[in-house]
Amino acid sequence: MSLHKIALIPENPHDAIELTRLSLACEYLTELAPSNTVAEILSESVFTFRDCGQNFERIHCPSCGEDVSVEWWGNRIDEDYDGSGFRLDRYETPCCKRAHTLHNLVYVWPQGFFKTGVEIENAIGKLDKEHLQNIEAIVAVKLRVIYIHY
Repeated sequence: MSLHKIALIPENPHDAIELTRLSLACEYLTELAPSNTVAEILSESVFTFRDCGQNFERIHCPSCGEDVSVEWWGNRIDEDYDGSGFRLDRYETPCCKRAHTLHNLVYVWPQGFFKTGVEIENAIGKLDKEHLQNIEAIVAVKLRVIYIHY
C-alpha cells in the first residue's frame, strides 16, 4: 500500500515556527482535509531531514544548475550529521566550487531540513497556492512544500 504525505517546513531552516502558530496551522489543515491526519513535526534542538521518498529524481547546484551526484550528496550528509541531527555546514559543490548548505541544494522533488513543521498523512494531490499562502500567513514564515510518496 502506498503512503502519501505533504510536509510543510520553513524555506529557511533557521526559521522556527512558534508552537501556537504551528497549532493554528494544524487546525486550519484539519478543517481543509478532515479525513487526513495532520500533525506537528518538531525537532527543537537539531535539524532533521525530510525526504520526498520515491518522488526523488535528482539534485542540482543552486549556483550553476549542474547535477550533483547522489554519491557526493550522501558523503556530505554523512559528514554533516553529528550523531543527533544535522549542522547544515556549507560545502563546496563539485561542479562550480561554490559553498552551499545541503538545504540550499535544488532537490527535484523538494526535500529539506527543519526544526519545526506540519505534516499531512494520506494526502494525495497538491496543496493549492491560496491554501499555502493562508498557511504561510498563519505560521509567519515562507514554507517549502514536500510531497512524500513511499
